[in-house]
Amino acid sequence: MRLHRYSFPLNSFYLPELTKNGIPIIKSCSNIPNKIYPYKLRSRRVTLQEKTGIHFFMDDYKFECLWKYPTRSIDYLKRFYCVFAPDFSLYLDMPYPMKLWNIYRNRWISAFWSLHGINVIPCVSWAEKELFELCFDGLPKDSTLAISSMMIKKNSASEQLFFEGLKAMICATNPKSILVYGIKFKKQIEQEFNREFTFYPHYRSYGR
Repeated sequence: MRLHRYSFPLNSFYLPELTKNGIPIIKSCSNIPNKIYPYKLRSRRVTLQEKTGIHFFMDDYKFECLWKYPTRSIDYLKRFYCVFAPDFSLYLDMPYPMKLWNIYRNRWISAFWSLHGINVIPCVSWAEKELFELCFDGLPKDSTLAISSMMIKKNSASEQLFFEGLKAMICATNPKSILVYGIKFKKQIEQEFNREFTFYPHYRSYGR
């Protein structure tokens, strides 16, 4: 069976520097956007001077094309002040190999975009505690990092895991600044962690 060369952009297509676990290592970035919009909007009115960022906190199928065809969106993404790394899902009930695969894809695309001059904010998500080491593998230290609290329910096991993971991420990477998509836990986060946080509401609050 013949595979299209862009179906699986593995190391034969681009070979990034890897950690001991085989996860691509990504560069640090200090950009902090004024506003962030989801990739699906593909706004043509945004300019670089607006310091606008693009995020991928959405269903994976909406940005799967970035993995299958990694060169197609390069010129488009360069128009933005910064781009969050693609947030491929890490569901708790997802098989371990799939979680590892999505961590790898997150890092690989980040490294590839950086290679092409895009300002990439490393985006971090995590699953169970046993996977924390891999979830934070390949991330830069002393960088700006991005996370999302949008799908976390208050007073639930997911809230507890969210805060445990956030604490572990900070210990592992010592981030310079943390960008949070979602304002649900803003007060609690600011009280618990002595860090610089920037919170972003849902994009519809921007009136666009």
